Amino acid sequence: MRYFAPAPGLLLATVALLMGAVAAPGEARGEPSVDAGYALAPVPGSRLVPVFLAAEDDSRQFVGWFDRARGENCSFAVSGDGVMRCLPTDGIQARHFADASCKQRIAITPSCSVPRYVVESEPIACAADVRHQVRELGARLRPLAVYFSEANGACTRVPIDPTMMYVRVGPEVPPASFVAARYATGRPQLFLKAEYPAGGPKTTPSNGAGGPKAAPSNSADGPKAAPSNSAGGPKAAPSNSNIEGP
Repeated sequence: MRYFAPAPGLLLATVALLMGAVAAPGEARGEPSVDAGYALAPVPGSRLVPVFLAAEDDSRQFVGWFDRARGENCSFAVSGDGVMRCLPTDGIQARHFADASCKQRIAITPSCSVPRYVVESEPIACAADVRHQVRELGARLRPLAVYFSEANGACTRVPIDPTMMYVRVGPEVPPASFVAARYATGRPQLFLKAEYPAGGPKTTPSNGAGGPKAAPSNSADGPKAAPSNSAGGPKAAPSNSNIEGP
């Protein structure tokens, strides 16, 4: 799967948001809250990174995970050791057998698109989750007969498709080689990925952290006062001393 880089000139910045602090304004306006929109926002780790489907209008949709250490796409499921892990998605189920007793599992795949792994699903009694054993693809074979295990336990012979490729099931890939995960409770601080133009986000200019920029003044004591001729009050209106009164 290909990766879609951000548009040129954009930098990725990590913004820390408190989910409860910013949810209320959106709800008051009838808009989706951060809890609804970003509670499941994917956060990259040291090994797993999110994969997005990028549209030509710069919108993006999360579609899965990529394991950088193994170089493959993966999704979370219960592995063969009972631990939740990011297991590779490039695999097929081994649902058929090469013997009449349904003991020797084989996989059937199109010859034009051969997967990397074979996955064996193992239901566990009294457990809600199914364990998945990831195995290597084995040697190719040309079986004389192919069988399928029915739901009632019967091993039924099925026709051989000459257009398909039949392979044996190889050794299991060590479950510990896949990234493990666990369910976390609580409401920790949420980290979101935001894109800003080169140089960082624009901010409103201010004189300090206390608030917006104040109106200019001539001194620290306050605004400039109206001019006067003396300390006694404002300048009086001019008079003509040469004109006598009535």
